[in-house]
Amino acid sequence: MSKEAGLDLIEISKDANPPVVRIMDIGKYLYQKEKAKKENKAKQKATEIKIIKIGPSISEHDAKIKIKKLAEFLEEGHKVKVEIFLKGRLRANQGFAREKFENFLKMIDVAYKVDQPTKRLPSGFVIILSK
Repeated sequence: MSKEAGLDLIEISKDANPPVVRIMDIGKYLYQKEKAKKENKAKQKATEIKIIKIGPSISEHDAKIKIKKLAEFLEEGHKVKVEIFLKGRLRANQGFAREKFENFLKMIDVAYKVDQPTKRLPSGFVIILSK
């Protein structure tokens, strides 16, 4: 039947009793399978971790600009790592830096989820957020 139709005889399941075969064009089948694979790959979206760095002396206006950018990243589906970086003598005043960091997080007006809670590093604090 497959020779009459000019198609290929393809074995689908050899373990079945009797074996299952299909009459089809193997070239067309492989082409469609490859096309579906490429389509699925194009639909996948890789998430990146974007980094927003702030300093302890950040002004309110600068903080709002950083928050606007943070909101864009979250809308695009990326994870966002927010860092407050302390230099020199500021490392000694961790309480002040934590307070500034918490105030920055309170200013964020978009809905977010905390993936990794606030973690203290030698150079400051870090938190990872997602949508």
